[in-house]
Order: sequence, then structure tokens, then C-alpha cells
Amino acid sequence: RGVHIGREHARPLARQGARTRSSDPLGRSRHQRALACDSSAHATPSLRGTGSADIGARLDLVLAGAFPGTACVALVGTTRTTLDLGFVGAPGCTLYTAAVLFESAMATRSGDASVALAIPADPALVDAHLIAQFATLDSRANVLGAVLTNGLDVRIGGWIGN
Repeated sequence: RGVHIGREHARPLARQGARTRSSDPLGRSRHQRALACDSSAHATPSLRGTGSADIGARLDLVLAGAFPGTACVALVGTTRTTLDLGFVGAPGCTLYTAAVLFESAMATRSGDASVALAIPADPALVDAHLIAQFATLDSRANVLGAVLTNGLDVRIGGWIGN
């Protein structure tokens, strides 16, 4: 029998643009709508994780709400950042990871995309963190021409022993 060391878990980092009650369909105030990292279709794309983040398993990063048919890139790193991208022309967009891995994808007609990450079967990775985020191209959204999702902090888990 193995001894379980840690358990994978993923928790979202702060969402792009805080939400409050209002007449906006996304629940944002007028000020927050101006500051959210929205696409040109006035939607805020989001990221979630599925699968397993145990060592030797597969983790899927799933994007929803992207502009249909657009190029997307999953940004994955081990260091969390909170860099407001307003200074490069993307007000309301925050970069949550110092990415070292970039995986490209194309959004479907429904605005969804996913990237699979194979977690190496290395016990030294247990309790390590991956910080992930998607960026999507949208030339009409802002001067930068990109929209970012929320960040996702994934803790790697696994079994060690026999």
C-alpha cells in the first residue's frame, strides 16, 4: 500500500473584474465593467481545471468564454504574480503567473478550448504548485489585443511508497 502525500487541489485566484449586484448580466457595476478584462463580445473568459493533478496523471486546463475561433495560449508557471496589464493597454487584465510553459490552442465555435498537461511521475513534485492562466487574442478588446482569464493555483499531489 502507498502512503498518500498531499491531495491535488485547484483553487481559482482572483477573477478578472470583481462582481457585484447590478442590472449588468454579469453582475458588475458600471465602474467594474470598465475595469474587467472583457472580450470585445463583453464576456469575461474563465479557466478551470479538470482531471487529476497527481504525479503521473493528466491535468486539463479548460477555457470557457473566449471569442469563438480565436487563438489562445495557456500560460503555466510555478511563481504567482499579480501584474496589472493596464500599462501595456489592457486595463482590468491581470497576469497571475510568471509563465515558463506556453501551450497553444484554438477556441471552438462556442468559445471553449483546453490544454492537457501530463504531470511527471516524480515524487519530488508532490506539494509543488502550478499557476495557470489563459490568454486569448481579441484585437477589439483593448490596445494590447488580448484578454486574460482568472488564474488557477494547482497543488500537485500523489502516492509515494508501495
